[in-house]
Amino acid sequence: MDTLILLLILITLIAMRGRKRWSVYLPFFVSLVATFLLFLSHASETLDLNF
Repeated sequence: MDTLILLLILITLIAMRGRKRWSVYLPFFVSLVATFLLFLSHASETLDLNF
C-alpha cells in the first residue's frame, strides 16, 4: 500500500511537467485520500504495550 501511494506521488510530480491541470489534480487527490485512509487504518489500532 505504501508503494502505491509513493508511485501516485511520483506520477503527480511527473504530471506537473505537463500543461493539463486535471492530470495533476487527479493523482494528487487520489494519493491524498489513500494516505489519509492508510493513516486512519494505523491510527485506529491499539498498542498492546506491557511495561
